[in-house]
Amino acid sequence: MKYYECLSCGRTYSINEFREDRFCRACGKYLQERLDKDPFEKIWNRILLYEGEKFHLIHGEEFTYEINGNIIHPNRTKWNIPKSHIIRAYELVPFNGPGVISNEIMGPSYVWAILHDIRISLGEW
Repeated sequence: MKYYECLSCGRTYSINEFREDRFCRACGKYLQERLDKDPFEKIWNRILLYEGEKFHLIHGEEFTYEINGNIIHPNRTKWNIPKSHIIRAYELVPFNGPGVISNEIMGPSYVWAILHDIRISLGEW
């Protein structure tokens, strides 16, 4: 379910409140669309479930990954992606592509591909 959040003060608004006024009533900043999402551990369990399966980067290249503890190891790169980076990216879902997270996350193309795969997102974003 969608809701809207002020990125400045953190106040949230329902879709009906957003339709009335697209700006935060507390601080006047523009509201950002958000989704009510599953707790991250449900997402992490799905990521664990599909370890070794084929995923696709944004331009179609195939990859698989292994997980050791809290580290994802994609087979096409030497990047080691910590679970904490997946958590940070999940907080931003949905986002248009890996460029959105490239300054904050290791292996942004892989993180984007995993989080936006239908088996992980279940079509919720």
